[in-house]
Amino acid sequence: MRRVSLLADLVKENATHRDIPFVDIMQAELLIFMMAVLVDYHWYPHTIIYAGYDNRFPLFVRAAQHKHFEKLKVVLGVSSAVELKEKIKALGNRIQQYLGFEYSVHISIWDLMKADTLDTIK
Repeated sequence: MRRVSLLADLVKENATHRDIPFVDIMQAELLIFMMAVLVDYHWYPHTIIYAGYDNRFPLFVRAAQHKHFEKLKVVLGVSSAVELKEKIKALGNRIQQYLGFEYSVHISIWDLMKADTLDTIK
């Protein structure tokens, strides 16, 4: 069994509901993970190991637009994209420790959240 995570595999195999694609589950886990990290709570997003290098989570792609970022900032408890980016950078080592803790997988939260583009379109 060459599985990185049995739990992630089980979730993926059972994510068969037509209305909720697996990518939405990964996106929800990424959002919950960011909420947890920002309040210094340890929580691990198991399904993120399937994200790959070029996954586009609609929530974060849309957050490039100001009106969509306004909703995201409320959920994450930040006042601006600049503040969120600063927090992600400041928490960088802790984020990587959380993510690399179980599976030694390198995942860029910055890239998954499309942080470079957050709140860049008015």
